[in-house]
This record gives sequence, C-alpha cells and structure tokens, in this order.
Amino acid sequence: MSKTAKTPRKPGRPAESLATRDTILDVAEQQFAALGFAGTTLRDIARHAEVNQALIGYYFGSKQALFEAVYKRRGSEVSTLRMRALDAVEAAANGTPPDARNIILAYLRPQFDIKRQYTAWSRLQARIHTEPEYNAFQIRKDVYDIVTQRYIAALENALPHIDPADIHWRMTFMIGAYLYVLADVARLDEVSTQRYRGDDIDETIDRLASYFVGGMLAPSTYAFTPHQNQNEQMEHTRQTRAENKPKIKT
Repeated sequence: MSKTAKTPRKPGRPAESLATRDTILDVAEQQFAALGFAGTTLRDIARHAEVNQALIGYYFGSKQALFEAVYKRRGSEVSTLRMRALDAVEAAANGTPPDARNIILAYLRPQFDIKRQYTAWSRLQARIHTEPEYNAFQIRKDVYDIVTQRYIAALENALPHIDPADIHWRMTFMIGAYLYVLADVARLDEVSTQRYRGDDIDETIDRLASYFVGGMLAPSTYAFTPHQNQNEQMEHTRQTRAENKPKIKT
C-alpha cells in the first residue's frame, strides 16, 4: 500500500504568520501615533487587530520591543530611500560636489513619499522626538545616524566655505523644522487665517527646501578659515564669541 507523499515544507515563516505579524504592526502604528507610547496598551492593540494578546508577546515580547519594531519598519525604509537618493544626486554631479538644494531635496523627499502612504507613521515620527521616556534617543540613533552623517558630509563637501559646525547645527535645525511640519498641526492654516494651506505635499517640500537652502548658504556664524583643523577652529570660535559678548556695565 503506497503512502501519500507529503508536500515539502518551505523554509521561513508561514504566510499566515507573517500576515498576523504585519496586522499587529499596522494596528500598533495607528495606536502609537494617536495615543503615544504611554497611552497605548497591548490590550487595545490586540482588540483592534482582532488577535489574542498573547500573540503580541509571542511575536514581539514586550510593548517596548513592539514600538521599536513599528518605528524601525518605516524608518529603515526612509533611510534606505535617502541613501539611494543621495547616491543618485552624487552620480549626476559627475565627480563634482552636488548642489546644496539637490542634497536637501534628496533628504526631504523620501520622508514625504512615506507620508503619502503612511500618515500615521509620520505623526508617530514627530511624537518620538517629544516623548523620550521609552528610549527614543537610541531608536533614532539606530535608524538615522549613519544616513544623517552621510548627508552632513555631502553638505560639507558642497559648501567648503561654510564652517562645518554651522552645517551640523543647521542640519539639526532642519530636522526639527520638517518634523514639526510632519506632525500636521495645521499652524499655517491658522496663522494665515486660511489664506494658505499646508496640505499640498509637493508645495511643502518646495517651500521647505527653499527655506533650508537659504539657511545652509548663510555666512558662517563666526569667522571661519577653510582647511583649519578642528581644534584651531574651536579655539578661534571661542575667542570670537568672547570678543562679541556684550559688556555688562556695573
């Protein structure tokens, strides 16, 4: 009597398992974006995902680990897209330093392309910069630092006449400004009494880029000598600040 041959089991997780995990991530993304880390419970995520709460523990282990998985899923995609965009900008420059505007656009566009698809995650990204109690600094470092440092290096190469300290400061300001815009607080609508709206993503990118380029191209804050080593430049900056410090009359 012949036995029915069994279908060989393919390596990897079953499709149903992957689908369940993705459903949990999708629901958790919505909940964390709406309520923050502290306000979100695993019970609520399980209820909205229509799964047993024990499954969340099985796939992710803890609320902290789930949050990190949610954030890094999209954040890693943004970082990958930014790397590719900068590769393309540098390749198009044919060995010369790229234009600062093209570098900044390469940095901004992937973030807003993701926003078009996943609005909740964009709100979550803005939240993570204001809710540091759940190891937010380490998560940001893991996801973004390598990419951000590469963009800073590209800007230093494109703007050798600007103090590298200014480029680092201005990149930090740029990140803070675009995250504020991502949060969808609709302040433009309010302060302009509805004369202007901030819901057109392409217009938002163009206006942000113009603003950031203006900042990056501004003269160095303190006197700067290109090719001066960092220690000499820091000492020169210290002296300049001391000389420009207002004198207090007694």
